[in-house]
Amino acid sequence: GPLKLLCEAVEENREVIISLRNNHKMYANVKAFDKHCNILIYNIKEVWSEKNWENKTHVSKERYIGQAFLRGDNIIMIVKCP
Repeated sequence: GPLKLLCEAVEENREVIISLRNNHKMYANVKAFDKHCNILIYNIKEVWSEKNWENKTHVSKERYIGQAFLRGDNIIMIVKCP
């Protein structure tokens, strides 16, 4: 089923890309999950784009987070990292 990707990510310690509703993307390892797609992740690199109002350009931003819990209703898509 659709949760097989998450099972494999936990068992094989593989990194996944998680696309969120706020247009942020998270590159992370999955520690645990449930049937609602609530996910406990770690070693997170969060990437997003912000608009610079002065010169009207988009600036790519990123930050690193040690561990986080994502509620399933904020998740749009999860894919394996290439």
